[in-house]
Amino acid sequence: MAPSWRGGPKKAPDDSWEQVRESIQEADSRTRSQGADFLAYRLLDVMVDRFYVCLGKYQEQVELLDNEVMKKPSSELILRIHAIDRELLMLRRSVVPIQDLVEQMRASFCSLISDYTKKYLRDTLDHTSQIIDVVENYREFAKSMQEVCSNILSQRLNEIMKILTMISTVFIPGTFYAGVYGMNLEHIPEIHWEYMYPTFWLVVLFATASLFWLFKRNNMI
Repeated sequence: MAPSWRGGPKKAPDDSWEQVRESIQEADSRTRSQGADFLAYRLLDVMVDRFYVCLGKYQEQVELLDNEVMKKPSSELILRIHAIDRELLMLRRSVVPIQDLVEQMRASFCSLISDYTKKYLRDTLDHTSQIIDVVENYREFAKSMQEVCSNILSQRLNEIMKILTMISTVFIPGTFYAGVYGMNLEHIPEIHWEYMYPTFWLVVLFATASLFWLFKRNNMI
């Protein structure tokens, strides 16, 4: 290992490299004794472990969104789910290059990477594959939530349109009769009948009640 690397990565806020740095500073640690290839493995392993932390946070968000979909679906919620799906896609794009790199290191015949290190790289490769599978599962779940939310909103819209259609249909007879007798024609025989006004309302109410009963009988309301 080159002397300039014995200090390890520089410390930063929310430091993920603390364990690597501590193992480098220990004289009898494997990180220090095995060489640069094992140090590269340790750094990659820490990076992969950080993805598990991200997956835990996304799991919480997905569960919260799932509860909101069933309780209070909305167009805004669909946009939030889509944003989570985009973030998961970016997360996957971040893991795939690491997976490819680890796979190339394991398959390499270069003497700089020992067989001892390749055994550990296999675990890291398994972890990257597991992370990608979990990310894909979360993305599929997010897409299914989008579909469920869209279906619920569409169903509610259909219910509203159904109610408005029935209201319009109920008032069609009254509108028809009012249109006929509101044309001010001189030769409508019953227009001058003294009981025409109450009869008009009786006919309109009967037609309206008949349509309402018909809707009720067919479980449309």
